[in-house]
Amino acid sequence: MNGIIMNNVVALAASIRRFLAVAILVIPATIATANTTVLPFQEIESVDPLRNAVFSVAGGSIDQPLASFGATDLQPATMRKITLSGNAADPYDPAGGRSAFFLLASHGFSGILYLRPEALIAELLAGTSPGVALLIGADSNGDGKPQTDEVICEAEFASEVARCIVAIDGSVPGPYWVMAVAPGGTGATYTAVLSAGLPEIAISEISSYGNGSGGQIGLARPPSVDAGQAFALGMTWTIAPMPLQRYYGAVLMGQTDVLGSFCCSGSVDALIPFALEDSSAYPVMIDPASGPLLLTSYHTQGPVLPLPVGQSAKRLFFDLPTSASTYESIVVDGRIVSGPGSTPTPNLELALVHSDFPASSQSAVVAAAPADAAPVVRWNVTTNDQDVTAVLPHPQAGRWYIVATNRGTDPVAFVTNVADSSNPPNTTSGFGRGANPLLVPGNYFNPQRSGHGISISQAAGQQLMFWYTYLQDGTPVWYLAQAAAPAADSGWWASPLYQVSWDGNVGTPTQVGYVELVPTATNRLMFTWHLGDASGSETFELLASGKTCASANGVATNFSGNWFAPSQAGYGVDVLGLPDQQFDVFYFYDASGIARWGIGAAPFATNSTLDMLQSSGFCPLCDYTPVTTQALGPMTINFTADASSGTFVTNFTFKAPLEGTFNIDKPIIRLTGSNTCQ
Repeated sequence: MNGIIMNNVVALAASIRRFLAVAILVIPATIATANTTVLPFQEIESVDPLRNAVFSVAGGSIDQPLASFGATDLQPATMRKITLSGNAADPYDPAGGRSAFFLLASHGFSGILYLRPEALIAELLAGTSPGVALLIGADSNGDGKPQTDEVICEAEFASEVARCIVAIDGSVPGPYWVMAVAPGGTGATYTAVLSAGLPEIAISEISSYGNGSGGQIGLARPPSVDAGQAFALGMTWTIAPMPLQRYYGAVLMGQTDVLGSFCCSGSVDALIPFALEDSSAYPVMIDPASGPLLLTSYHTQGPVLPLPVGQSAKRLFFDLPTSASTYESIVVDGRIVSGPGSTPTPNLELALVHSDFPASSQSAVVAAAPADAAPVVRWNVTTNDQDVTAVLPHPQAGRWYIVATNRGTDPVAFVTNVADSSNPPNTTSGFGRGANPLLVPGNYFNPQRSGHGISISQAAGQQLMFWYTYLQDGTPVWYLAQAAAPAADSGWWASPLYQVSWDGNVGTPTQVGYVELVPTATNRLMFTWHLGDASGSETFELLASGKTCASANGVATNFSGNWFAPSQAGYGVDVLGLPDQQFDVFYFYDASGIARWGIGAAPFATNSTLDMLQSSGFCPLCDYTPVTTQALGPMTINFTADASSGTFVTNFTFKAPLEGTFNIDKPIIRLTGSNTCQ
């Protein structure tokens, strides 16, 4: 299993988040297997581009030895928001108004696959009224209705969640019913947010699909486990979860084959039930001169997000930097995007919640909006395809979350917009701002995630930013951003983000995302990025300024900036020339034309040779791990005394897993920066 593991580590022995009223039941042998140990339910909030999690099973949790492991598929939750009446009606009378239910059944045969259920997971989620009961049962008489003698699990909602988890034998595919019941005789109105799923394994007529998940889930686990032994189990998933969609699944464990065959059920001795939600961040990036960047084909700053019933989007945000004067009012609007199956009566609640800028940390994962912060503004969208606007009067600097909650009875898809209240936008002050803290040219990094970072330099009214980071396999990669330089009184800046590929002679840029630099203090910023289908944000600070100059012939001269070979543009070197040291990052390509970088340092001299290093580190959203290096080869760089031109010579050989060499001997000139020491 890949050693770069994200934040999805969950301990089965620890207290479980969102665990309040939980009933775990194994159905009697007349209906299902009676000897399955159901371990505590696990919540996985996934922001991991590697899509993996680790479960730690405590000693003593399972009485049997284990030699077989498998997993169900990821089953999208069936969700309903229901209004109930606290009358005296029989809860098993569907016309009485006191209860509501839906059926879940196995998919059975699907092409060459037989889909066999292994667990039933049902929940009452946040938004449910206290006192509402959750009941699940097996429709043993086949009438498609709940009956009192069919109940197999019951739990009552108090404040966070009520949950039933049932281990079932796939030889009884159901259907099963899931029901919410209001307290009787109160006369009050109750709300239930009901969610359930029936995770299945996929069995082929010929053979089982890997771990039973049809290729959706992979497991990294020990070959066998003694009874009562503590162990760790890694899980990866190959599908990309839909944004904000809840999925259910289960990891299966046993002494013998847990998957079984096309004809026969396996033998499951223990299972780990879990829910998986994509919790990615969705930044609204603002170009202070022209307004928010357009991130989607819908010409909106935020992505089109599906939102299930009762669920909330808590990581949609925009940042406003520290300002010397009060911001003009900002307009935020929401729109429900209609489509096939759209509800005619949606109810999307939007709220603006303020937070301070996050402190530096070892994670680039964006935290959810603070749960204890009162919204500054709250409004509702109740029609399709119409913008509904709220005005944020003179907002303070910091991080602003746009928290969206589906208060309706059906799923919705929505977008949001952020705009300056002036119409057209105030281009003289830039998005209604006053002066912002400045970011001097130089190298910036997060001290708690040392090993990656950015360089900022300028020339001819443009700002150039290189981001030196790592791919998911830990190998180095660089990205490039270029746009008009920020205003003279501000460091606030946003730009498209590009990755460059090499065909042996020419570098070709392809846009892969966006970046935004939001200054929080002089030479300190929030570095927020959107790359592919992932986003992150972290606090950066100045490592060293390009305005601290080296000496050439006794004259303080600025050698810092970006240098390249004009005869073959596409690669070059980022130079940080300090009085007693130079720190260089060479950006170039491997044998496959993928952008790579090497790093080196040496005492500063106008003619010097640096032993460059190939680094291995952590991907942008991966957990921090210390960076390791290998020798890449020498780079000799010579500058003219006036810091206007020079030469560089490289003799690089990549170390595994990279392949190729990069050997050049070229004249170079300055691309960015000035030789004047300021």
